[in-house]
Amino acid sequence: MPKTAETKFVNSLFLTNLIQSQYGESEVKIKAYEIEPASADINDPYARSSMNRILIKYTSKENPKDAVITFVAKIKPTEGLLVEQFKKADVFEKEIVLYKSVLPSMVSMISKLGSVIELAPQLIYSSETPSDLVVLEDLTVRGYSVENQALGLSFEQSKMAVEKLAFFHAASAMMLEENVLVFARFSKGTFHNEYKDRLNYFPDTIGLVAEMAADLGLSSTVAEKLKKLPAKTLPKAIAAFESDIKGFKVLNHGDFWTNNIMFKYQGNELVDAIFVDFQNCVVGSPIIDLVYFLSSSPAYDVLQKHKDELVFTYHETLVLLLQKMGYLKLFTPSRYHRSYARRMPRTRHPCSQPCTVQTNRLM
Repeated sequence: MPKTAETKFVNSLFLTNLIQSQYGESEVKIKAYEIEPASADINDPYARSSMNRILIKYTSKENPKDAVITFVAKIKPTEGLLVEQFKKADVFEKEIVLYKSVLPSMVSMISKLGSVIELAPQLIYSSETPSDLVVLEDLTVRGYSVENQALGLSFEQSKMAVEKLAFFHAASAMMLEENVLVFARFSKGTFHNEYKDRLNYFPDTIGLVAEMAADLGLSSTVAEKLKKLPAKTLPKAIAAFESDIKGFKVLNHGDFWTNNIMFKYQGNELVDAIFVDFQNCVVGSPIIDLVYFLSSSPAYDVLQKHKDELVFTYHETLVLLLQKMGYLKLFTPSRYHRSYARRMPRTRHPCSQPCTVQTNRLM
């Protein structure tokens, strides 16, 4: 694949220095390398970074025979509409902070409970020059993969995802308890007044669903209600993402759905899930992540049959972890479910995102 504006800095010297500095190998000689898209859809208009897989064949003093290694390089856009958006929001810088300090602190905190857990791919390297860059391990080498968003996640996959989400939320809640300023830079999520100019797709999509109500098999009563929603949806979504809410708060992933969860199987057994893409993290109610996930990721029949069980699994895992960590501000299941019901209409609903709930219903 030819180099792009984002990948033009990748050369043998850069890769040699990367292997020598990060893996401690010496006398590295790059024999060949290749750059290819790391995501399935290279023209995805919603992709907020250039994702590239770098495959390297090399030798070194420690590996005199040909060795092969792959990385995933996430590069800040240098061209197009997203350049201006990155100037307004430091999403790339926040993600680097997540990988360098926040996620390792979470894993360390969880390990004290006797649990060995991975939340994200290993950070190999990050820099601001010659390009804003994050180099991560290639999880596919270890057998992780992304599921088909059009099919939706199975109950087993959905359950593992919410259990792992509970670990992420519990650790972040303890970090907030110990230092309220630890996530100061994560106060602005996807929905924020400062970003209103690029959020018109949200009410527009609700309006489109209202127009298609008959084709979707929705009643006239529902259709009339949908017609009144566009004017209300954006203010309510922004309110749901406010980080200064009272009550229980965590660091939300902010974009927790199928495409940002990678699963690993050993034979036919599901053994792990790891999260990727932390550019939208925001402090707020854990309902933000949970509702978005339930609205976007499980297969339609899974959501219909097991929604309550998935909510219960998440809550029980979260409470158990917080108790073990010594968190004192526990909330009851009844309060949690009231919060879920109150915020459900405010967060991103199936009709506003690439989502399996509606897709599976229509297939």
